[in-house]
Amino acid sequence: MGMFDFDLDSILKNAEKKESNTASTNSYTSDFWKPTLEKGQDKAEYRIRFLPNPDSKNGFCWVERFSHMFKFANGKYCYQPCIKRTYKHLYDDNNKKCYMCEKKNELYNTGDPDMERIGSQRNAKLRYFYNVLILDDPREGGKNNGEIRIFEAGTQVHELLSKFMGNKGTPKHERLFYHHMHGCDFTLSMKMRKTTNGEYQNYDDSYFDRTSGPITLDGKVLSEDEAKAMLEDKCYSLNDRILSDKAFKDYDFLKEVYDNEGMVEYSTNSTNTAPEKEEEEVEPTVEDVTIKNEKVSARNPEVKLDVDREIEDTVKSDETDTSDEDAELAKLLDQ
Repeated sequence: MGMFDFDLDSILKNAEKKESNTASTNSYTSDFWKPTLEKGQDKAEYRIRFLPNPDSKNGFCWVERFSHMFKFANGKYCYQPCIKRTYKHLYDDNNKKCYMCEKKNELYNTGDPDMERIGSQRNAKLRYFYNVLILDDPREGGKNNGEIRIFEAGTQVHELLSKFMGNKGTPKHERLFYHHMHGCDFTLSMKMRKTTNGEYQNYDDSYFDRTSGPITLDGKVLSEDEAKAMLEDKCYSLNDRILSDKAFKDYDFLKEVYDNEGMVEYSTNSTNTAPEKEEEEVEPTVEDVTIKNEKVSARNPEVKLDVDREIEDTVKSDETDTSDEDAELAKLLDQ
């Protein structure tokens, strides 16, 4: 599927299925964009436009990858993509090895509640990566405005996008928010939320503009040719950048990082160095709940937990959309 070829019905059907299931300083390279809450701020807003993934196989604009994200006892923060969980999730490939997964499993199986808690914290978490056009980033005098960067997000932001795509109350052609001519801008709203476990960044107030249309940059509405030229030139190949073998550290390196509690030298040009601690609040997953329910069994030394088994979610039947496509949608599908 080409970058500008969209099988809209197929994409939205897949989106509806997903919806029904529902220690370094600045470690990112300049290819990545990370919104932040500055010191003393209670809230911050950024306006962006999601863009296509040039080498998408399913028409979606994002790619998914698991990463280990946790703090060592010495305070060093670890961020390492997990090839084992990622390949199992995407390709049903159970043959990849990850040292951090092995150590996490050892903690799960100790039968010690404190060790189990640490193991749970070190489990790889699902992350989502997108190409975005930065329309309004107020930091540093707006120097990032107009740039295309890779944006990494957790489940909370991604669920907002999935719900928008799955909203049948919105015309089909408006639900493809990352289309270069019929998409819409997104306001990412960040605020601090207090919980019993501390403070976290929360994104519940984020929203899409209800007016869809071509990309507007510096007050200029881009023509289709101008938009295509910009995206073909500047959008990142997410499959290559995020999912290829070079995006993952090898087993021996992960062993060195883990055994030395993060006290290793990171390459300055690496895409996988450890970012600042992610403060996003993440709701418990099916796997988290299952692990919690099995703690009693874990404390029994005779019981061996199968901690890496697949958790099957209940999939609701999709409603068949038999509505006729209007003329505008027909034009979109012909492009």
